Amino acid sequence: MTTSDRCTEFPAPGLRNPFRYVTGHDSNGEPTFLLTDHGDHRAVMLDGEGAQSIMYSSNSNPVELTNNVDLEFARTNRPSLHIPKGCVVRMVDFAPGGESNMHRALSLGIGTICEGEVELSLSEDGKVNRILRPGDVIINRCAMHRWRNTSKEKSARVLFVMLDVEPVFVNGKVLEFDMGELMKEYGDYKEGEGANKITGLGYELTRQLSSDHSNTVVGIVRDKPATVTKISQDAELNRRSNIHVIQADLTNYNAVKSAVSETAKITGRSIDYLIANAAYVSKFDTFDPLGALGNNPKELEDDLKMLFDVNVLANIHLFNLFIPLILKGKEKKVVTISTGLADLEFTNNFEHEFTPLYSISKAAMNMAVAKFNAQYKKDGVLFMSVCPGMVDVGQFNHATPEQMEAMGGMMAKFKEYAPHFSGPATAEDAVKDMRAVWENATIEGGYGGAYLSQFGNKQWL
Repeated sequence: MTTSDRCTEFPAPGLRNPFRYVTGHDSNGEPTFLLTDHGDHRAVMLDGEGAQSIMYSSNSNPVELTNNVDLEFARTNRPSLHIPKGCVVRMVDFAPGGESNMHRALSLGIGTICEGEVELSLSEDGKVNRILRPGDVIINRCAMHRWRNTSKEKSARVLFVMLDVEPVFVNGKVLEFDMGELMKEYGDYKEGEGANKITGLGYELTRQLSSDHSNTVVGIVRDKPATVTKISQDAELNRRSNIHVIQADLTNYNAVKSAVSETAKITGRSIDYLIANAAYVSKFDTFDPLGALGNNPKELEDDLKMLFDVNVLANIHLFNLFIPLILKGKEKKVVTISTGLADLEFTNNFEHEFTPLYSISKAAMNMAVAKFNAQYKKDGVLFMSVCPGMVDVGQFNHATPEQMEAMGGMMAKFKEYAPHFSGPATAEDAVKDMRAVWENATIEGGYGGAYLSQFGNKQWL
């Protein structure tokens, strides 16, 4: 496959951009088309071997259709490979000659060939295989396999439906999840998802905090199977018995409520720290100011609502649900991971116009933290917002040349603000710096409701 044949976006070269038509009912109860679009989330895979578009997803079975709950979930949640107790409808394009590595997903994969011709191999040597053509269907029941586009000139397309399964036993042994190189395409979709992310700040927090065996670390994640697999493959973490993983989507109030009950059983009905790292970081507003975003009013509105749903409202619910356990703890500290981009002085003095929607949502959450402090300070609970600085968690890996040019402008403003700034910090260093801030902070020291950088002040870089 030549460089020009690689997928740089979805759809793959030579394939049409497919429409998605979603039905429902209008205010009068009449059937209608609710959506006519191209899907919710797209991504390039394996450095251009393929690309994918999520056509639908849900987090329940049976699916909750009332009030379009399922559509809101699909819009606001970019799924991992599959969703526990839910489903994912994923369209995958293969570049000419594109192929995957051998892998096994712990899900039922139903694939229909839409375009081109693909080979499905069940063995490393390719001798156990089938050639599939348009209209053919594959039902993969957790077998190791590899996909390959047989054509060197034309792209191919497969539509997959991914369903959750119970643990699978073969010859008395449970099958293990094994995505290999493909795992990177499914484990890191939402930026800033806390332990919801398989890598990044949440994973690093888990690593550092669990290194002290006197700590009990509970991570609340959206995809427990993938997270548990990641930990099991980590030679450092897989030996630690003080790590507990609970599944819950932050935007699902009842799921978080259940997570509180599970946490209480693990910790003896008290916790010392609640670290709210979960957040949604928009790709829509990363490189553009508000004026430019206004050219897409519907997308602006949808994105800002999503940012507030996750970054503000969901975290407020999180605090309210966990506060009974915090009140019984010794340290009694609630920490929100914030951003220096929410600082008014920095924004005004250095004319920082990028990431406006994300910044607005984080500024709102900082106020929520201050309000919680005003309520619970008398009970000895320290609420504060701490920023990690700019951290490299792979958020710019697939930026376009135009976006990288805009990124250069952003970095120039950062250098103007902090001449010593040499680039993003590692997740390890960022977490170490933040821990030093919140572990030394006290109500008596005036930290209640504070909004501080990783340096413990208002120097953001």
